[in-house]
Amino acid sequence: MPKKIIIIGSGNAALCAGIAALEKGAEVHIYEKADRDLAGGNTKYTAGAMRFAYEKSKHLNQFLTNPNDEKLKKTDFGSYTQEKFLADLNS
Repeated sequence: MPKKIIIIGSGNAALCAGIAALEKGAEVHIYEKADRDLAGGNTKYTAGAMRFAYEKSKHLNQFLTNPNDEKLKKTDFGSYTQEKFLADLNS
């Protein structure tokens, strides 16, 4: 019998948790108090983007569908250090 998971809210973190639980075979129920137009937590402010710290562009390769794409040779993602990430969270 699969585990039953209840998630309160439908923001990015909640939906990621739901997906992870589903991938592990759980039965997932998500409840959101906001009306349909306002559901999704802060997602409307971030356009679904997620932030995380990384030092160099090459550290992002593991997340790319095609890390060998020729366009990447001309692309500079810069960096988003842990210090900058924490400063942004604290501002």
